[in-house]
Amino acid sequence: MAQPFILIGSLAVTRFSVTVFAGALLSSLLLLWLSKKRHLEQHAPLLLVLTLLLGPLCGHGLFALTRVLIYPLDYEHPIAFILNPSLGGFMYLGVFGAGTIAALITAILAKCSFKELMAVLLPALLLLLTCVRFAEPLDYQGKGPWAEGGFFPFSYAPEAEYPDDRYIPVFFYEGLYALVLAILSARNAVKASGKRRETKLYFVLYLAGQMFFEVFRQDEYINVTSLITFIRLNQLFAAILLGIFLIYAVVKCSKTVSVSALVVHCAVFAISVGACVGLQFLFDKPMPLFGQTIWFSDWLVYLLLALSAFGMGWSVVSLLNKLPADRLKES
Repeated sequence: MAQPFILIGSLAVTRFSVTVFAGALLSSLLLLWLSKKRHLEQHAPLLLVLTLLLGPLCGHGLFALTRVLIYPLDYEHPIAFILNPSLGGFMYLGVFGAGTIAALITAILAKCSFKELMAVLLPALLLLLTCVRFAEPLDYQGKGPWAEGGFFPFSYAPEAEYPDDRYIPVFFYEGLYALVLAILSARNAVKASGKRRETKLYFVLYLAGQMFFEVFRQDEYINVTSLITFIRLNQLFAAILLGIFLIYAVVKCSKTVSVSALVVHCAVFAISVGACVGLQFLFDKPMPLFGQTIWFSDWLVYLLLALSAFGMGWSVVSLLNKLPADRLKES
């Protein structure tokens, strides 16, 4: 949990909480602007209010639920934690889930397109994620591998006397990735004509990025449980959701794509997930192969992990792009 830098009575203000509120403001402005571009301005206030109300609840709620289930003594007052938006500890998949629920409720009440609402909401949520990820290295959250030296953003705390005090700010790079997706999805949302990519494509790319970036985090509570020590919680959720998207794409493409092509996509996905999980064991560890102990260079592990994340994203995105054109007009 981030340390407070301002105390106002019993209210502790942290860099994280300030960034969350600032990011929420910027994201709200982006949502309103995109809504005007898509002629949804009359529905934007309801979507915005519901997202702002449900976002902290679902983000904190999913985080607290998993932590309480895994570490029962971790929180004495989980309900108070869920209801306090100024505290850190979001799970952004919970926030994205909250936005989806808000868009669904708005679509039902306002009798408008759910896909249109998601097209303007996703860039705003990605911008929020960008703002928070940029701020978290300042609170020493989400430490990555140790760095021998260098300067920010290549290594944080470059003035530290010992290399162990320097680390690669993984969240900073994840923030850059989220920013790229926010720009691309916002650009897609304001396209006046031509074929628009579905919003779900950008969410799939975000999930594949989660599988990659989570490998490098070295903060506490690394694994799902003490029994499942080979995958982080965010990776588990991302892999499950990517699998659901893959099943959806396979079902929808079953009549237009050959069976052999579908099998190839599924095989690439399974191999990529397995590689992403297995490669985490190769950092600074030898691997016995053909009777010899082989050390893998970190740069090679980085490259292989990037390829595995690409394989997961490609398996799903390429199939989604093969959906019939009438299903890909609007997002």
